[in-house]
Amino acid sequence: MAYTSGSAAVLINAVNAGLVVSVIPESAMRPGLKVLDERDGFPSLPPVDITQIRAPSAHEPIHDVLYDHIAAAIGNVTLQIAAE
Repeated sequence: MAYTSGSAAVLINAVNAGLVVSVIPESAMRPGLKVLDERDGFPSLPPVDITQIRAPSAHEPIHDVLYDHIAAAIGNVTLQIAAE
């Protein structure tokens, strides 16, 4: 059986309820969740890159603050400006 959702919160709730196993970023880990690894029979996962795509028109100071906040919370984000 597979479970999909466009909502990270719904997916994390399904994991927390013991219904599914999922790959989530470390920043999404919550109390009660367990990282599964080779000792649990799961393969190690490769590193991933996360990119924020910013509209060319998003050049106000608030956009910089939001970008910095998200990047700090996630920890491995690169910035790309979307093509018009």
